[in-house]
Amino acid sequence: MKAALVCALLALPSVAYAQQAPTFAANTFDPFPNLENNLLNVAGSGVLSHLDLSAGLLFHYSRDPLTVTQGANTSPLIEYQAIGEIWFGLGLLDYVDVGLMLPVTFLQEGGDVEAAADDKDATIATVGDLRATVKAQFIKPAWAAGFGAALLGTVYFPIGDETTFNSDGAFRFEPRLALD
Repeated sequence: MKAALVCALLALPSVAYAQQAPTFAANTFDPFPNLENNLLNVAGSGVLSHLDLSAGLLFHYSRDPLTVTQGANTSPLIEYQAIGEIWFGLGLLDYVDVGLMLPVTFLQEGGDVEAAADDKDATIATVGDLRATVKAQFIKPAWAAGFGAALLGTVYFPIGDETTFNSDGAFRFEPRLALD
């Protein structure tokens, strides 16, 4: 009886799913807001003073940020990218700062797009994923002979365009510990 039930269940038709093309962001350079206390994408323990504002625009360029290798042949899916990162930061209570960063890809040229999935277009300028960062300093350098420490977390909001390789389409959280 059990063998007949197992055979019947195995004979039932199942739904076949097509493989989805992977989504990811070609740009992996994620600088922090408040460049006064951080060095591009390396977080320092310092925070902005209470109600101090920080705002700016950082430009960066990459050549062949996304390539496909098939055997001995390498083809760029994106030949170059020029991105402007707009940032805003605010200090709170001399121990916390919050910041927002929005990458805007204003110049991007695709290479061999046929090597990518059919729904991808590497030549369109667009925005990337919005990032929000909160940093809490728990050891100030003045207290510990110049040693500082802070906890920070960055949340990635998937508002970018997946079809141009400017977003991975996923909500993400990245915790960090900053020591200096």
